[in-house]
Amino acid sequence: MFADILQALIVGYLIGGIPFGWLIAKLWKGVDLREVGSGNIGATNAYRVLGPVAGILVFLLDTAKGLVPVVLSQQMGWSGIAGGIGAIVGHSFSPYLRGRGGRAVATSLGVFLGLSPWASLCAFGTWGVLVVLTRYVSVASVIGSLSLPLVWMWVFRTDTAVHAIALLAALWIAWKHRPNFQRLRAGTEPRVHLWGRNR
Repeated sequence: MFADILQALIVGYLIGGIPFGWLIAKLWKGVDLREVGSGNIGATNAYRVLGPVAGILVFLLDTAKGLVPVVLSQQMGWSGIAGGIGAIVGHSFSPYLRGRGGRAVATSLGVFLGLSPWASLCAFGTWGVLVVLTRYVSVASVIGSLSLPLVWMWVFRTDTAVHAIALLAALWIAWKHRPNFQRLRAGTEPRVHLWGRNR
C-alpha cells in the first residue's frame, strides 16, 4: 500500500511539475514568464502576456496535468488521491524550475475533475460566472476553489478523503493569492479583459 501511494505521488509530482506556461512562453515569444507580468507561470499571466490563445492553451494543459495523474493512478491500482496531491505539489514546486511554480488553480481543477467530476464542473462554473461579473481572475479563483469543498462537494456527497484534500487545496490556493489580496486592497489589481485586452 505504501509503495503504491509513493509511486502515485512521484508520478503525479513529475507530471504536475511540467511548466507548460513557462514552456509555451519560451516557444511563443522567447520570454521567461517568471520575469514578465505577475511573474506567475499559470494561465492568467500567459493570457495577459501572450494573449488569449496562449492563455487558454496553458489553462487546458495545466488542467490536463492534474487530471492525468489521477486517472493513471486509478488505472494502475494506485491511489488517485495521492496522484492528485503529487500533481498539485509538482505544479506549486516544479522540479524543472528549481522549486518555483504556480498557484495550482487549473491543476487542482484537473485533479478534482478526476476525483469528483460533477462537483468540480460546478466549481468551474462558479469561477466562470465570477470572472464575467468581476473580471478579477484572482477573486474568481479563490472563491471558486473554496466553493468546491464548502458547497459543491456537500451537494454531491463526495468521499470524505477527497473532500478534505479539496479543502486543503482551496486553502493553499487562497494562501498563494496573498499578493493579489494586497493589490485588491490597494486598488491596483488588474482586471482581465475577456477579449484579450487588459486595462
